[in-house]
Amino acid sequence: MASLRVLILRARESAEYRGHSLARFTHNRKTQAYAYCETGCGMGAFVDTKPAPNGIDISGRAVAVNCPNREVTHAETPRTVRVVMESEVYGADTFGPYDSPEEAAQAIDRLKESAAALKDGVERRYTVEDAE
Repeated sequence: MASLRVLILRARESAEYRGHSLARFTHNRKTQAYAYCETGCGMGAFVDTKPAPNGIDISGRAVAVNCPNREVTHAETPRTVRVVMESEVYGADTFGPYDSPEEAAQAIDRLKESAAALKDGVERRYTVEDAE
């Protein structure tokens, strides 16, 4: 379990990555804090060191959605990719999205292992492409 200070740092980092500028976090309990974006978009970030069993420790639109009041450059936006598996017998299937080409390569390795276990003799081709 991460401390409240660590969760606040992670939430602030995630929100800044998405173009938000969070105000100072307000503590509403010893285990919870929240802050809203200072750009006027109305989005906030919330942290909880003791979330409910089905809850999460960092949440809020500011950590999930780009700030509409600030332009986020393409370099700051994560590149997502997907894996396309093609075969003459089964056609094409897509898998993903994955956050990086490295994750996609790991997925291809898993797909190849699963396909080899089928022992169906079908040749499959794997490619990585942008998920957009």
